[in-house]
Amino acid sequence: MTTRYLGDGIWARRSSIENAEIMMPVDIQNHHSESIQVHNNTVVANATYADSSTWLPCEGFDKIAVTFKNSGSTASVIYAIFSQDGVNMEGQISILPSATDQHRAGEVPVCAPYFKIRVHNGHTAPVTVSATATLKA
Repeated sequence: MTTRYLGDGIWARRSSIENAEIMMPVDIQNHHSESIQVHNNTVVANATYADSSTWLPCEGFDKIAVTFKNSGSTASVIYAIFSQDGVNMEGQISILPSATDQHRAGEVPVCAPYFKIRVHNGHTAPVTVSATATLKA
């Protein structure tokens, strides 16, 4: 750094930032995601619900995406249910509203540190379902 008198009581400093520690923006190289099989050929009785077996951690992720496959064209609703402590259910969001499509997908925001996927079979007969949750950051 150099200092120079410009006259009339004015001084000027010249400094260099060549070796300064400056945060430079970087391009995002990749987004983290993790897929979890939550229902694997699970039989859901007529007019009942089936939850994935355990609370799954989702801290650090922004969204939960679900792909769903049904054994028949039956009215099924898919929910994400959330917990703050991994023990008690505290809320749910419908990911896929009632529809008869056999193959569907949807996405919701993460609302708590733990989640489960809930399938409701609205049909009069049992169905076999498979669902995979993908956590996205």
